[in-house]
Amino acid sequence: MFFPLKLGFDKAAAGRYTKPKAKKFNYSSEANAAIIERALADAAELRDCTVSSVIEETLVEAFIPSDPHASYYASKVLFGTVIDLDGKARKYGIREALEDVFAEESAGISFKARHDNNFELVSFAKGILRENRAVVDKSLRNNHNPGENPLPHMLNCWDSVCSMLEAEVQKRQAKNLLASDYGVAAESARRFEHAMKEDPGFQLFNALGLLLENWDVLGNYTYTFRFLSSAIACSTDWNDSPAERIRFANVCQSVMSEWTAIDKARKEKREEARQESVLVAYDMADGAVIKVPSNWLVANPEDALLSHHAAVIEVKNGEKYNAPHILFYVSSPVDGNFTNEQRAQALAAANSVWPDLAQVQADRVQLKYGPDGGILNMEEYARAPQIGVFRIFDKGDYPTGRPPYGACIERAGKED
Repeated sequence: MFFPLKLGFDKAAAGRYTKPKAKKFNYSSEANAAIIERALADAAELRDCTVSSVIEETLVEAFIPSDPHASYYASKVLFGTVIDLDGKARKYGIREALEDVFAEESAGISFKARHDNNFELVSFAKGILRENRAVVDKSLRNNHNPGENPLPHMLNCWDSVCSMLEAEVQKRQAKNLLASDYGVAAESARRFEHAMKEDPGFQLFNALGLLLENWDVLGNYTYTFRFLSSAIACSTDWNDSPAERIRFANVCQSVMSEWTAIDKARKEKREEARQESVLVAYDMADGAVIKVPSNWLVANPEDALLSHHAAVIEVKNGEKYNAPHILFYVSSPVDGNFTNEQRAQALAAANSVWPDLAQVQADRVQLKYGPDGGILNMEEYARAPQIGVFRIFDKGDYPTGRPPYGACIERAGKED
């Protein structure tokens, strides 16, 4: 097996191919040969591998997208064929890759796409359909086997796109908002629907152009991507040019690297939510126990057994800083707002466990007032980070019922 899995081949597919014959190339000069071969030998020794492995890895890094999604699709396009489960080889080019990508992107939740950043990818698809004058394959118009013909599905999905535009017109009219642009788009969409059914010369890039022109309504809609996938499947085939393959790889890297970042952020958010749903207990003075989410930091754990009270430090608008919640133990009772001294102690302790708090403090905005007493910088103030220090209540004492995040203090012998 010689294909790295990151190049789009799973173990089953990679195992179908044998190691190729050695490939030779000519240097432009003896000096270049000496320099490059010494550099390769040095790299191979440091990596504890063969020179061939260094060359292959270098070429992969130079010509294959680094993002895993992009690498998968670009590599399959470059290889040019895939092996189906029945063992038969079939062509796999940009057309087939776009069909697969759009099908994957249609599978979001709540009638949305998986990701909301696909404008560049759809623009590329429009361009390549236009360059190759792609129309609906005429063989599909007389194919009455729904299991083999993607045309009925394409038309059904386009009908949903039309309905989405028509609904936008009605929604805007109900709110007395300008709706004429969407009305024109909806009418054009219905004309395109008729053309896709009846006109064998209708070029499919026109439909993608309408989607892009109304991306604010259609760009994150599952039926948009279902239509795109089936439209590519219905299109007449073409032979990819080298320039098209390079552009496809670049677009994939640009768009799909954002997918990877989005997916990572979603995963982290789910993990944070999971951790916030899991409470941990810490002992305090006189047998009391405080319960807080497991992902909270603790500013002064050494004071826990000496403290009867506690607070949490929270940063409003703290997303850009990845600001955590920070628990702070307090020895004296907290009946209302914290004193300036208590607040300063809390922030100083919090800085010791989360140094980025200093940047948050530096980025705070103070309110500015005009001669009439009005606030001059409310928008700036509302966007800026604001640090709050809040009392953690005894169990059952939180004024509005369940305490935020479930954080509370349980006292020995005290009933709820």
